Amino acid sequence: MKQSKCSTDRNTRYDCLKETVIPYFFTGGSSVTFDAGTWWLVGILLTSLLGVVGGLVSRSIFKQIDENRSDIKEVRENYTTRNAHQKDIEAVRNDMKEMRAEVRTEIQTMSGDVRDIKENCIRREEFLQSQLKLEGKLDKLMDYVMKGGMKHD
Repeated sequence: MKQSKCSTDRNTRYDCLKETVIPYFFTGGSSVTFDAGTWWLVGILLTSLLGVVGGLVSRSIFKQIDENRSDIKEVRENYTTRNAHQKDIEAVRNDMKEMRAEVRTEIQTMSGDVRDIKENCIRREEFLQSQLKLEGKLDKLMDYVMKGGMKHD
C-alpha cells in the first residue's frame, strides 16, 4: 500500500476522495490507499454483481410478463362482447317467460284435476267406512247361510 497523494496539488478532489474517504469506510476507520489495479477489480466486481442482480430481476419481470400475456390470451379467447352478452340475457329472459307460461298452464291443469278428484272420488275414511259396512253385511250373510244350511239337514 502506498502513502496518500492527497497532499500534492496535482490530484483532483475525486482522486483524493477515492484514495482516502472511501477506503476509510470500508476498513473501519483506518485510512488505506488503493492503487489503480485494486479499483479496477472493485469496478469489475460491482459490475458483475449488478449484472447478476439485474439478470435475476429481469428474469423475474419477464416471467411475470409471460404469465400476464398467457392470462390475457385466455381472457381474449373466452370473453364475450357486451352485445353478445345482452343477446344471451334477452334469450334467457324469453326462455324464462315461456317456462313461466308453461308452468302456469300446468298448475291450472293440475288444479282442475284436483277439483275433479275432490268431486268424483272418495276419501280414505269414506272408503274404510263402506268397507266396514260391507264386511258387516257379509258377516250377517254368512251367519244366515250357516244357520239356513244347518236347518235343511
